[in-house]
Amino acid sequence: MLNIYSTAHFSYNITLPVLVAQNASYKEVAFKDYENDATAVVGIAHSGNRSLQLTNSSMQGVIQDYNFSTDAINRGVTLKLWLKSKQANGLKNPNPNLKAEISGNYYAFKRIAQTGEWSLFEARITNNLLGALTPGVYDIGLNYNLAPGSIGEDVYIDDVRIQPLDAVMNCTVYTKDNRVAAQFDDQHFGVFYEYNREGQLVRKSIETERGRKTVQEQQHNVPTINK
Repeated sequence: MLNIYSTAHFSYNITLPVLVAQNASYKEVAFKDYENDATAVVGIAHSGNRSLQLTNSSMQGVIQDYNFSTDAINRGVTLKLWLKSKQANGLKNPNPNLKAEISGNYYAFKRIAQTGEWSLFEARITNNLLGALTPGVYDIGLNYNLAPGSIGEDVYIDDVRIQPLDAVMNCTVYTKDNRVAAQFDDQHFGVFYEYNREGQLVRKSIETERGRKTVQEQQHNVPTINK
């Protein structure tokens, strides 16, 4: 009645919630963790076990069918992602020039935090920047200034999210056996969960601008039975 929406998206065979948002409608939010993406790279990830490698300076359809409604354009949106970059010389790209591409328009990202090898980037797309974009449903691509071939650079992105600036959204990544691997707050910092072979929680850590910090650690001892 008040036109204040809340929504949830489900994935993992439509059985588990991957995002829950307030003050946003269904097509105004999205989250990509690449855990069920066959084109993703296995074994390199910010969370979970997969990430998407940027093999070209331009990659289309990173987020598909995002609804830039008149309301979303007026409110503005924020696009955040975690990125890992490594050049062959071991240095980071000094000029990644990361941009979001929407219907031929480009919007610059800003690096806002770094945790270990992964950096958090954000593009705030406000009303004055969206002036060239008419309301509609668009795919969102990425442009990145890859280091030249003589140096070489491997670039991976993970945990991509988009939402209206005044919305609140929490996101969740799961393991292959449907346990919680990570939960992301509205600032897109994660809480990570580690399990032993029996599926018991052994460690919980949080992500900060100064790196990951363990907040809980426990051991499980199973007594042996002498016969």
